Amino acid sequence: MVSSGGLPVEDAFVELVRPKPHAVEAALPGFRSGLDYSSSDPVATDAAGAFRLPVEFPRIPWHLRVWRPGYAEAVIGPVEPGTTGLVIELSRGRRIAGRATLPGAEAGRAAKVILYRSPLDPEQPDVPDGRVFVAATDVNGAFDLDGVSPGAWLAHVRPQGPPSRHVGWPPDQRRPQPLPFVVDVPAQGRFAGAVTEIAGEPCILRGQLGSDESTPLGLAELLLVGDRALQVDSCTIDERGIFELAVREPGRYRLVLHRGPHRDYRSVFHDLVELSEGENAWTRWLSVADWPREGLRFDESDPSSPEVQWRSR
Repeated sequence: MVSSGGLPVEDAFVELVRPKPHAVEAALPGFRSGLDYSSSDPVATDAAGAFRLPVEFPRIPWHLRVWRPGYAEAVIGPVEPGTTGLVIELSRGRRIAGRATLPGAEAGRAAKVILYRSPLDPEQPDVPDGRVFVAATDVNGAFDLDGVSPGAWLAHVRPQGPPSRHVGWPPDQRRPQPLPFVVDVPAQGRFAGAVTEIAGEPCILRGQLGSDESTPLGLAELLLVGDRALQVDSCTIDERGIFELAVREPGRYRLVLHRGPHRDYRSVFHDLVELSEGENAWTRWLSVADWPREGLRFDESDPSSPEVQWRSR
């Protein structure tokens, strides 16, 4: 059953999920970027908070995700098929409020704030289900969201209706999405802030990981450092090993370079990077003989080690 404060919770959504490892877990066990969701439809609890959930593939180590509007989501597991008598306690989610105004020519137009953790589905980007929260602003740009789980979230601010141009900073036609804001929801109290307050320039990381031959990698990502490795930006890596990433806020991020989401993750390279406003450079060169099959953590590597040969162009 699902309860809160000892009382049953009716109409809570219960579904099967699996913790989804990110490529960064190759060297950082425990980091989770999100959840993989079962193809089975979720079920709703009855008036007594009870539920019964069919399991199509019983050998998979499933977890349970429970959510209801106004409550923070709960994820427990692994749960063995056939388990009975589970009691899942939901806590009230946090309420956040702030101002979201559109920049430039969009200023003064009604907007909506989209809060998310997993990459947005372009076909259905703003359907509230506890994974995505959506709030419309009033005429002054104020918004209010309730039932948000504590911790880091990403946020987009978009105009209501079809956008007349890309809304984001910096506006860049090469980017399918504007740069997200990072919103840290505290475990206690009410969060209030202006998610579109921007000072200074964006932080741009121009990097290259190369060798004497072409670089056998495909994607570069910037992840938040902390309990949730949320992806703030990503891009492809060209045949020379060159990539460009950007974030709104200065600070420390984890850079991850790998072959792609559907390829072998053994060659994963990552580093902790400290980004400041403006352009930031990151360059690493390895000889072909020393290109490590299992990847490399540059933040823990000694440049004088014979295992890694640093080369300048």
